[in-house]
Amino acid sequence: MKPILTAFLILLSSNIFSQTRDTINVTAKDLNMSFVPSGHISYLVFNRKPKDHAAEKLVKVNINVRKDIYQNKNSFIVDQIWEADTIVHSAHTVLNADDASTLLHTSFWKRLGYSATYDFINRKISYDKTLPDSVVQKNESDFKRSFADFRLNWHSDLIVFTMLPYKAGRSFRMPFYDPGFGEPATEIYSVIGNEVLTEHDGKPTDCWILNLDFTSQPGAYQRFWIAKSNQQIVKEEDYYMGGYRYKLLFALKE
Repeated sequence: MKPILTAFLILLSSNIFSQTRDTINVTAKDLNMSFVPSGHISYLVFNRKPKDHAAEKLVKVNINVRKDIYQNKNSFIVDQIWEADTIVHSAHTVLNADDASTLLHTSFWKRLGYSATYDFINRKISYDKTLPDSVVQKNESDFKRSFADFRLNWHSDLIVFTMLPYKAGRSFRMPFYDPGFGEPATEIYSVIGNEVLTEHDGKPTDCWILNLDFTSQPGAYQRFWIAKSNQQIVKEEDYYMGGYRYKLLFALKE
């Protein structure tokens, strides 16, 4: 696939939907795996506080997605490397290609100082170092709770969101679990409009706008721009505690 967007996007036009909501309780049958990207994807991540200030905390995110067989199951393998002056995060995630459920998830965060592997087939967690009992017990409790219902991998949201059946005025009740970062949760993401973003060469890209309001803080949100042509996420904007964080698609290619 040819590169489709650079990190510098210009808003051309927008349309905000105000019609009655059509809410889907997302299950495996609602997902379209044909839009899952194959190959290398790069995003530029940075913060701004306030919105018109210079970008700071720049991180390049390299994601590689490929199809493979894992434990005799057709799978999508998602590898992520986040780097600034050094590698600040890496993740290896295996998603079942039949229903997008998680089969394996290994994650390292430099700020945490350890790596954890969540084996969803054998239902066990392993670590590369000894951790406090309180951390281990909390992780075990959250992990066990994730098996009570169908859950999607929240850490792989940029991949999961390519599978959704977008439509004006539609909302998605998403059953998510981010291994190691709290208990399973169900969040409502809503299509709130569309905008046309432009590449540096002037090519317009018509996008759905997918929004999540954070109930923990009035006015806070997480927002995604998804290309209508191939359902790839081209932009993310998060607003929380008076600051903004962005992810901008830098390259997409096989």
